[in-house]
Amino acid sequence: MSYRKVSVSNGRNNANFYKKKLHARGLWKKDDETYTGSLSQGEAEDLRYLCYRWGLKFKYADDYVQRSSDYRETFFETYKPATGNKYFCAYCGRLLPRRKLTVDHIYPVAPVASNLRLQKKLKRKGYKSVNDERNLVAACDHCNKSKGTKMGLWVLKGHLGRCKFLWWIRWFLRISLFVLVVYMLTRGTDWTNVQDYLAKIIGGIKTSAEPIVKWIASWWKGTVYRCDIVSLL
Repeated sequence: MSYRKVSVSNGRNNANFYKKKLHARGLWKKDDETYTGSLSQGEAEDLRYLCYRWGLKFKYADDYVQRSSDYRETFFETYKPATGNKYFCAYCGRLLPRRKLTVDHIYPVAPVASNLRLQKKLKRKGYKSVNDERNLVAACDHCNKSKGTKMGLWVLKGHLGRCKFLWWIRWFLRISLFVLVVYMLTRGTDWTNVQDYLAKIIGGIKTSAEPIVKWIASWWKGTVYRCDIVSLL
């Protein structure tokens, strides 16, 4: 029988209120707010349900779900810069020098640590741990903070954002759009007509790209996400 290390800490309620019940299930006090122990998989899942009812925080605490101290080094050893010493933010496409970027876990550490089903999913995909290089992406500080522990569409954006080619296309479209607007203005073209023309172009791009985005979403998660291509431009 395999055992998993688990940790229970304060949530809506104080873990010390459930001290005797936690001791009865094999957990002992680590510090003022945390109880830890090793339980079988079934016992751990039962305790996770009880912690939800008691208003406590439950998480698995073995190496597979722990944030490593060298995951940044793992990222930089695995992925080369997009250009020079700059990387694309996987979520917004900003080019950032190494000293200004953060390394983000696509599947956040906290949800993985508390969700056995998610851990099994990552193991089926061959992830060695939550710090596997496939779960790491470059991110600007703003996107990293905005994402936090969210998943859903953020996970899809993270996986797509690792493809440098998509971001180069995005930059090419933005520069082309800028050049087109400048060209139209220098020719003295009626701005109302330019707006209509640009709206048609963006509408055409959106219509053409939406089936592709939906297919990628359904392939990755098994669920079709609604994705507006205008937000990527």
